[in-house]
Amino acid sequence: IAPTAEVAQIGGTAVLISLRLIAEGSVATFLHSHPKGNYVRIKLTNPHFGTVHVWSIYAPADGTQRRDLFLKMAAHVNSESLLMGDFNCVEDVALDTRRSANTPYANAGADVLTFIKVYNKLEDQMRCQLGYHFNFTRSESDDTGRYCSTRIDRHYLPQLTEYIWDSEITDLLIVNSDHSAVKSTLRSAIPGSDVLYGHDLITINPRILEEDNYRSKIESLIKEQINNIDDTKIQKVIGSLKYKVRKLMLTMTKEYTTSIKLAVKNIDDRINLLHEKQRHNPRTDYEQRKSDLFARKQEELIKLSAPTQSFSHNRTLSGEQNSSNFWRRIFPITRGRKGIIKINKVDDWTNPPAKNTLTPNQTQEIAKEASKYYEYLYLPQQETNQTRHAKQ
Repeated sequence: IAPTAEVAQIGGTAVLISLRLIAEGSVATFLHSHPKGNYVRIKLTNPHFGTVHVWSIYAPADGTQRRDLFLKMAAHVNSESLLMGDFNCVEDVALDTRRSANTPYANAGADVLTFIKVYNKLEDQMRCQLGYHFNFTRSESDDTGRYCSTRIDRHYLPQLTEYIWDSEITDLLIVNSDHSAVKSTLRSAIPGSDVLYGHDLITINPRILEEDNYRSKIESLIKEQINNIDDTKIQKVIGSLKYKVRKLMLTMTKEYTTSIKLAVKNIDDRINLLHEKQRHNPRTDYEQRKSDLFARKQEELIKLSAPTQSFSHNRTLSGEQNSSNFWRRIFPITRGRKGIIKINKVDDWTNPPAKNTLTPNQTQEIAKEASKYYEYLYLPQQETNQTRHAKQ
């Protein structure tokens, strides 16, 4: 712990170490504390990831004092250092600030801090995960509409062999503060190890915004925060709501993805079932429909040409009986969609016969020949002289 030197003030910096970490073989050694409480530094040796120099920092609000502090720190920071705290400045004003004022942002000391980070190959993992997006750890506003949101609380993390860092901004680790916390977790980078590694960037499915369930849950969260607004600061309420909404969106995205996967699996199962059924049925649906069509058309032809009907054709089977025009006059047919053959209505015939002069044997012969003609039309891929003549 490094308390402030001012008697009238309460504050400073500290590093809290888990007793469980010590029990598992880690060794913590105190190195140095700033006389005014601006930082405390310890050495943490772990049997798994090695040695890390942990810094807890609270940089002065005054720009000159802040820059002097960073200059003095630079001589003691190395590639094994882990810098965490409130730096009271940002590395990139465009990425890490949102404010209403038009005056330049007081950012003294940022150049020294950036040099320390680059020279020792430390990483601001939170900025890497945000990309070019904005997030903040502290927000100020007043009744005139002026506001300032910044990401002044950060972690600068060392590179550890076979391990990676995950960082996030959260409001669940602290109370009674106008700052959000930064949480960094060290995970094994070896696939198949006991410790899971790496959190991907959060991707939200925009379709959940259309769900009634999502809107009702958001409404409940807002009401819950409104009820707590009298017990804490407005910045804390906003930060807590932001965290809970992001968590809700991530949860609902996972649920939506799961439902989509189940629907796709159901479709795949149905397709596979149809394929399996088709594999065990050597006769295809096409052949079945063709067979049924031939049987049905021949029955219709016999009925149309029967002597009991009040209409027939007055020609005999000699002469034009092998002509397709002859059969079309007796049995008017057209080719429908997808090769389906249909018989036109009797009312559509041109010059319908007035008297039946065909014998039953002639009627059967006509039905037989016309049935063959249907087959020629239905199977155009079987090209022979006979079918070519029939199609003409």
